[in-house]
Amino acid sequence: MAYENNVDLADVQPTGRHGHITLADLQSYIDSGQKQPAQTVSQTAETAVQNSQVPAASQTQQAAAPTPAPALKEGRVDFTPVRRAIAKAMSHQNETIPTVTNFDQVEVSKLVEHRKHFKQQAADQDIKLTYLAYVVKALAATAKKFPDLNASIDIDKFQTIYHDQINVGVAVNAPSGLFVPVIFDADRKSILTIAKEIQDLAAAVRSGSIKAAQMQGSTITVSNVGSARGSWFTPIINGKEVAILGLGTIAKEPVIDKNGAIVAGQLMKLSLSYDHRLIDGMLGQQALNYLKSLLADPEYMLMEV
Repeated sequence: MAYENNVDLADVQPTGRHGHITLADLQSYIDSGQKQPAQTVSQTAETAVQNSQVPAASQTQQAAAPTPAPALKEGRVDFTPVRRAIAKAMSHQNETIPTVTNFDQVEVSKLVEHRKHFKQQAADQDIKLTYLAYVVKALAATAKKFPDLNASIDIDKFQTIYHDQINVGVAVNAPSGLFVPVIFDADRKSILTIAKEIQDLAAAVRSGSIKAAQMQGSTITVSNVGSARGSWFTPIINGKEVAILGLGTIAKEPVIDKNGAIVAGQLMKLSLSYDHRLIDGMLGQQALNYLKSLLADPEYMLMEV
């Protein structure tokens, strides 16, 4: 966007986290009319040479000095208690679980339209209807159809422990670290109910009022990087679970429709990681295919669940 509008990003005031420039920052700068035509710098340089003036580079530096970069961090800083717990848990999971990740994507134009249609009705009930709520519902339905995904392993006895509840953990990022509050009995709840619970749990995490009981008892988890425009990734399996779904962004990309024509589609990126001691690649892909069918058409999700 900066390139297409001939904007030098050094001139844009950032407001994002860690000093990042957001699209809103860039749009605000463009709307303010401060940007110059692409030829301005080269023309200034040419004029300076012809008139034996101060070089254009010096003029540019004087006219718009870049914002100083923040100082680099130095030395050692102790982990916070939350970061220490995360580090221990992630190290243990990564060392003890042989993980496989299947990467896939699904065309979700119908899902996008469904959310658009009901977004205001949800807002009227003080509910923020997100794509994550649909994914939690679809993942719960998938775990019900493929119970191996909703299990745990007792490796000492070589036994599979199947759970009688489907409790979906939802990874929530907070300034102090990553928390995983739980949507209990997600397969029995409506999408609006799930959306409300996600909203309330995320608020509790970020305010520091989340309770331990709200973060215990998950049987399968979803981690979301789509809000940060992330695509595919390899999430680490949570707790005593055997599967975790990584939710990526929805991007407008060319797809081939049923008539063989190339059209603009909405592709959602998905990453399903699972414990290979219990789940094989074929089962993992079958479960992912079923999840995709639910997300591709919300009406089918409501019929099937």
